[in-house]
Amino acid sequence: MINVGGRKVFPAEVENAIRECTNIADVRVYGVPSPMLGQIVACRVQLVAPEDGPVLRQRLKRELAPQLDPYKIPSRIEVTDQPLANDRMKQIRRRGPGARRGETI
Repeated sequence: MINVGGRKVFPAEVENAIRECTNIADVRVYGVPSPMLGQIVACRVQLVAPEDGPVLRQRLKRELAPQLDPYKIPSRIEVTDQPLANDRMKQIRRRGPGARRGETI
């Protein structure tokens, strides 16, 4: 669970909404520490086809706005080509040591 200014955000709810967006192959949602809100919502996405970062960010905000409250929409979006699940098909929500970073937009 992610705590955004005292409001609870369930990663699975946000992931399900993002998966319905166009050009998204897979997604993981996680919390990132924020000095003002406690945490903010962030996500790591795999795209079906390459897309410009600012265009992706605006499109996701537009497509998610009717489905999610504003505080549930990811503030940080990272595009990656790395797997979002481990060998046991468990979701990777936190970046471990040695993990490769993707492009954050």
